[in-house]
Amino acid sequence: MQLEPLVQRAKDDQKAFGQLYDLLQPRIYRYVARRIPNISDAEDVTAQVFEKALSGIRGFDPERASFLTWLYRIAHNATVDFYRKEGNRCLVNIDDAMEIYECDPNADERFIRKYLTVLGLLKELPSSYQEVLGLRLIEHMKNEEIAQLLGYSSRYVAVKISRALRSLRQLAVKRGILDELT
Repeated sequence: MQLEPLVQRAKDDQKAFGQLYDLLQPRIYRYVARRIPNISDAEDVTAQVFEKALSGIRGFDPERASFLTWLYRIAHNATVDFYRKEGNRCLVNIDDAMEIYECDPNADERFIRKYLTVLGLLKELPSSYQEVLGLRLIEHMKNEEIAQLLGYSSRYVAVKISRALRSLRQLAVKRGILDELT
């Protein structure tokens, strides 16, 4: 679905904004929930993101960034604000991974094991690597969108992703689980 016409309508129509919410809330929730392990806190922060988006949508400029990038920037800032206020460190709770990502209960058990193993390895990477890999692999963002969101150049993001993947592979080799993941 093309977002831009809906975004333009949402500037003057709350029903259109509701459609944006229905369409994008699951993605923004996943983004926030990977950074805030407590489900109720993640839900609260996600709600704050959409409240801020609703109050600021008239000022949204599609020439500066895509709507999705703008929304992710709000989510990023809301998550940072949460940790500033709470004084906590960002941790991913692997036990909540199944609920957060709503894995299909009929999914292949081997796939789920691989998925949880990769999430465990990701926890061991530096937070900057976790950030770019999460945006690229889980949120399916393009390097240009990640660069806009984080304020980096596209080239820097590409290098960061490459280094993060190399580190992830090295961790898998070090743990002796690379064969399990392929």
